[in-house]
Amino acid sequence: MDLKNKKILIEGIGGIGGLMSSRLLAVGYDCTLITGNKEITSQIKSNGIIEHIEDAKQKIVYPQHVFTSLSDLDESSKFDFALLAMKADSAVDAAKSTIPHLFSHGYVITLQNGIIEDRIIEEIDQGRLVSAVIAFGSTMVEPGQYLQTSPGSIFIGELHGEITTRLTQLGEILQEISTVNLSKNINGVLWTKLAINSTANSLGAISGQTWGEMLDTKPKRTLFLIIYSEVVNAARANGIKLEKITVNPFLLYLPINAGFLTRFRKDIVLRMAARKYKDIKSSSLQSLLRGRKTEIDYLNGFVVSESSKHGIEAPVNKILVDMVKEIEIGKREIDPKNIDEIIKKLNL
Repeated sequence: MDLKNKKILIEGIGGIGGLMSSRLLAVGYDCTLITGNKEITSQIKSNGIIEHIEDAKQKIVYPQHVFTSLSDLDESSKFDFALLAMKADSAVDAAKSTIPHLFSHGYVITLQNGIIEDRIIEEIDQGRLVSAVIAFGSTMVEPGQYLQTSPGSIFIGELHGEITTRLTQLGEILQEISTVNLSKNINGVLWTKLAINSTANSLGAISGQTWGEMLDTKPKRTLFLIIYSEVVNAARANGIKLEKITVNPFLLYLPINAGFLTRFRKDIVLRMAARKYKDIKSSSLQSLLRGRKTEIDYLNGFVVSESSKHGIEAPVNKILVDMVKEIEIGKREIDPKNIDEIIKKLNL
């Protein structure tokens, strides 16, 4: 079967969606783009999608079909699958609205930070959903211009854990973007990414700092480990087996009764990670700087709610939820002092 005959819908042409669109279009896939933003639509129609690559070079592709919203599509337009690359707070409605635009065998693929699958399958049949985790970083430099900011692969999986024919075919297509892993435990992959996003993403959002800056002292690194460990505790309570994305997910898990040597080793691992990703900025921070809401309810908020279901607490994740929401409504500034405030409260 010639997979180039597949008709692909890509919704949300921000950092991840833009990069994926660029790479699929460059090798000849039939992609229709829904940007969700009039300025991005205009820029792509005028200048194409620009991907910035090494040595200040650029790669430009010119998509034939670019629209701002699903309502702009011809009613007869049908697709084999849709990549949902918008923020988590818009993904549930997007999934529901997309189903009428798919062939009977069509399905949607979730690409969000956080975990939204349970909410989506309340609105559409589980059989029409494939879950994906993007382990590389990408940003929209300017409307219609994209840059990959960190290496990494793509994980895809069916919620029931089987390696289906459609999953294998999807993997072949997405291989044009990055290395693809077919997972029999996509829930475990989702929770592992949740642990990283609930720490680095949210600490970056409240502080305005890069990875290197927000982890430059031992108290800050200890705070990171505590937040991460609350997520792992929630996963365990939910019977989730965490999966490796880049490293063993328990490398950053700090048991409550950890001794000096264990704490010392965890601190070294985190220092190495901070050095490796020192210039990376939080996507939630980028949302706040653009005056948009974050995905906090699907990150730390999800951790808090899933913990409470099993009678355990995630107090530091709750603090982060409250701080981010205060920033969203203008009651708190983005400031490194926010991290200091939490450290003081925890007496670290």
